[in-house]
Amino acid sequence: MCPVRSTARDRVALLLYRQPRFEPRPQHEFADALEDLRLGVNMIETQSIAPAMSKPAQDALAAMFASLAAHFRALARGRVAQLGDDLLQKIDIAISEVTACTAATHACVAAIVGLRQTLYPDAPPYRPRQIEQADAALPGQSEAASTT
Repeated sequence: MCPVRSTARDRVALLLYRQPRFEPRPQHEFADALEDLRLGVNMIETQSIAPAMSKPAQDALAAMFASLAAHFRALARGRVAQLGDDLLQKIDIAISEVTACTAATHACVAAIVGLRQTLYPDAPPYRPRQIEQADAALPGQSEAASTT
């Protein structure tokens, strides 16, 4: 196991253990801290898997991380930027490419899905691209069938 991932997980575990000590503060601050930690752990996990992925998966992950970096740079400059649909689409493309890769494991898919869930908790469910392509192909197939 990668020492960086282990250390991050250990820190999350320590924070969970200390939860009762945070009771005087509003409970949502603790939830925000856990959300930030979960996001960080998922980013570390996703970055660690990228070198083992196929070229299309690596490209999709790079595009996703470039958009994430731009978002965090804006936050660092004090600008509160809403996450747009562009990043959600890049995450969904990354999920599709990683799941299509033979090197993908449950852990790496879970990390990317975790990023999606943390950043977009109210987003509609992920739909694999094959299903979307099949749905788009259905009208053409029915037209072809009706002309024969």
